[in-house]
Amino acid sequence: MDFSDWWSYGNNDFETLKDAILKRHIIKFEYFNSRSEKALRRVEPMQLYFKEKSWYLKAFCLDKNAMRIYKLLRMRNLQTTYEQFNMRDIDDLDEDSEEMKWINLKLHIQPEMTYRIYEDFYDKDIKRQEDGSFFVDTKTVESNWLYGHLLSYGKYVEVLEPKHMREKFIEEVEEVLKRYL
Repeated sequence: MDFSDWWSYGNNDFETLKDAILKRHIIKFEYFNSRSEKALRRVEPMQLYFKEKSWYLKAFCLDKNAMRIYKLLRMRNLQTTYEQFNMRDIDDLDEDSEEMKWINLKLHIQPEMTYRIYEDFYDKDIKRQEDGSFFVDTKTVESNWLYGHLLSYGKYVEVLEPKHMREKFIEEVEEVLKRYL
């Protein structure tokens, strides 16, 4: 099985991380969070796992003094420091990830995106309409990533609720339009 994405040309970060976990070496890297802020991180890597289309690293952040979850695709300039650390009990550590704002998202999506809908949403959140379009009613985390992902649906999506997100989506579309006028 090949879990790598189509764009990772010769990147061996996964092997570097696996080796650092097994040998208990502290690593450092640049990380881009969901607000597009870049920070240097020094961590004790503990676990790699694959969840919903992406690889993640569970690690104890020495800068934040807390357990964190890092998406591998947002890591840059990964380096092993060869400093040793003692393994912590993962079950005793709380994951203190970025603050997440949960919303109830309602969308209307045209039938041209049928293949995407079943990749992106759970069946229980999808209601097919007689005209072939879909209403999606789901709970998700509001983020810049979400806006970009919804924009990738192009003219085939309409954000119905929440109202503030609908307004922000309109602003995003207007910003894209400005680049072409």
